[in-house]
Amino acid sequence: LPYQYSYAHEATKTGVGMVRPLVLEYPDDPEASTEAAKYEFLSGEHFLVAPVYQDTTERRDIYLPKGTWIDYWSGRTYEGPTTIDSYSAPLDTLPLFVKAGAAVPMWPGIRSYRDRTPSSPLAWDIYPQGNTSFTLYEDDGVTRQHRDGKYATQRADVRAPVRGAGDVKVTINESRGSFTGKQSERPYEFTVHTGSEPGSVRLDRTLPRLTSEAAYKAAQQGWWYDRDDRGGVVHVKTAPLRTDRKFTVKLSGTSAVGGKKASAAAVLSAPAGQEAGAGTPGQVQVDITAGSADLTDASVTLQVPAGWKSTPAKVPGRIPAGATRRVAVEVTPAKHAEVRETRLTALARYRAAGDARTTEQRLALSVLPPP
Repeated sequence: LPYQYSYAHEATKTGVGMVRPLVLEYPDDPEASTEAAKYEFLSGEHFLVAPVYQDTTERRDIYLPKGTWIDYWSGRTYEGPTTIDSYSAPLDTLPLFVKAGAAVPMWPGIRSYRDRTPSSPLAWDIYPQGNTSFTLYEDDGVTRQHRDGKYATQRADVRAPVRGAGDVKVTINESRGSFTGKQSERPYEFTVHTGSEPGSVRLDRTLPRLTSEAAYKAAQQGWWYDRDDRGGVVHVKTAPLRTDRKFTVKLSGTSAVGGKKASAAAVLSAPAGQEAGAGTPGQVQVDITAGSADLTDASVTLQVPAGWKSTPAKVPGRIPAGATRRVAVEVTPAKHAEVRETRLTALARYRAAGDARTTEQRLALSVLPPP
């Protein structure tokens, strides 16, 4: 919501709406004004949306313009300009891509200005690449006092490597301006999509490293690296900080989005049209493709609905760079599972280029009536 609201404010100044054709932001791209981009659009400068407009579980021919783009759901990176021929899009998955360098303000768990409290945190979803910034706009969300200058802005500056290893710095500058109900202080949260674990995280001093999601949720401040979250995400939270003072969070020994060697990332895919009977043991086929480095110590698990059962599958031996291996993962839908298409997520854990990595992929499984 704060991302959209900031663009709504921009529209009052420039007349440019948040929903934009690709040609508006990429006027020199010969494909941006053609049939290649007919069924997709930009949401602001940082999100590319490619709606599924046919009755299918795969979205074909998604065009991505120049730059690095990240699949919002899986963390997979793409280098544009490129066209994705077949994108797995189960019923609840909207093809959505984030431009590398994005810093996206968010309100965790809040869908309306009226849901905010004086202690509500502000979150920043960061996809570090190079030097970028985003200016958050805020007002009371109810009245028209913003017309009289009753609003505030706060800029986030991100400094990161363009590619590969290095430190990432996120500076949140002081909030400028005022309006009724403006927070004098608030906690902050950051999700930084690095694909590699930092050696330390500092906010004036070193923040405590937490070792689990439960510990992270219970702590007032600290950081936690979730290897299994969209290819590897650093989660950072702070105690309440004054909004009239700037601060910097520094992640040392990490990387730009995509990891220290982005080309070494593996890719998961799955054949379309897979089925399993309710309450009946079956298999889901998943293909794992190594990146620019050999892949070892791989295993594939399925994230399934409550009541289902699934057994992780180990991938024996080594997968050479660029090679693909098909893996069968055992799955048993719940006895009373609904007879319909169900979205599952395949997660692969592996080692490549000296690092422990993960990759994931959403897929559709049709549940059939029990035999």
